[in-house]
Amino acid sequence: MEYIAHWNGHDQFELEGCYSDRHTLNLSEQTCSCRKWQLTGIPCAHAIAGIFFMGYKPEDYVDECYKKTVFLKTYSHLMMPLHGPEEWPQSDRKLLLPRVIERMPGHNSRTCPQNPKNQQQEQNVEVPPAERTKKSQRKANARLAKEKQNVDVLPAEKNRKGKRKADARDQQVNKSMRLTKHCGIARYPNFKSEISDWTIVS
Repeated sequence: MEYIAHWNGHDQFELEGCYSDRHTLNLSEQTCSCRKWQLTGIPCAHAIAGIFFMGYKPEDYVDECYKKTVFLKTYSHLMMPLHGPEEWPQSDRKLLLPRVIERMPGHNSRTCPQNPKNQQQEQNVEVPPAERTKKSQRKANARLAKEKQNVDVLPAEKNRKGKRKADARDQQVNKSMRLTKHCGIARYPNFKSEISDWTIVS
């Protein structure tokens, strides 16, 4: 976002954005009304606009903690070795347990009297099909499908269905029946029946 810098003649600016937002800036104190510069130590967008207006470099206004010299000074001393957790002294205090999360009371749409569905139920008014939810619509479709299945079938249609089932059962028996000859006895892997009912082919 671009800002227009209005200079007061010394080191203060009024920055105007494209959405008519305005911020005040002080380069000598390194402060901005948005407070990002004070919190991070890095010039914000308003500060950079004022710095460019004066022809300065933004790097000169970055806080000292981000510079390489300060970083090297921080780790210039020796790091002392530490013991592992197994050698830490034991404490007599109780262990800190996690906090028990309780569900706070809130708004329940099912029991809310302002819900139009609850108002219609109280007035014994049937909800039109267009206002039914997806769940109720699925239940209605399942009920209709069940009712269609329970419709009586005509006798001729029953005979045709029974004949188809019998043919399918015979085909399955012919596929599954495997006669093997072992010690003169015919064995049936999938059926338990008397041997006398079947003929052994040698």
